[in-house]
Amino acid sequence: MIDKIRIFVDMDGTLARFHDENLYLERMFEKGFFRDLKPFENAVSAIKELVKDNTSEIFILSATVNSCSLEEKQEWLDRYLPEIDKEHRIFTSLNVPKSEAIGHRLTDKDILIDDYNKNLLEWQKAGGTSVKAKNNINHKGLHGELWKGDLIDITDTAESIVERMTKIIVSREKGIEENRYNEDDEELEID
Repeated sequence: MIDKIRIFVDMDGTLARFHDENLYLERMFEKGFFRDLKPFENAVSAIKELVKDNTSEIFILSATVNSCSLEEKQEWLDRYLPEIDKEHRIFTSLNVPKSEAIGHRLTDKDILIDDYNKNLLEWQKAGGTSVKAKNNINHKGLHGELWKGDLIDITDTAESIVERMTKIIVSREKGIEENRYNEDDEELEID
């Protein structure tokens, strides 16, 4: 029997509108910052649908800056994604690679959805599958490199996000990589 695909979902910039907040780098240390972030509603709805579908095991995998942010992220999840129980919420500190926080060796069936290329590259290097969460600011090519691997647009409809993730999940179950996107977000055929 094939092990269930495990999907690890980042919060800040992927589910929560972290970058919309004015002076977010300064404010993220203030009480209430993480608790009060607005959701990317379609991304949250898509994750709810994936949880309900039950073909994959869904986890939250997020970095915290202090104990207050940990508590507030739990409150945020209780409000917007109560379907993900506390046993499926993994938190790490900013300076620890996410691949080290999950407690087992990664395989291509361990999928990270994250908006930050550094996290995605570390995850891939550790043996996992990375999916870029393209949000409202992170895929414009202004700094660094555009992501060349699997990508979902979290500003898209919930249905489109679920459809895209389902294609990625099926490809990992079959052990193939057929769902790559180029920088124009057009689907490419891989032989």
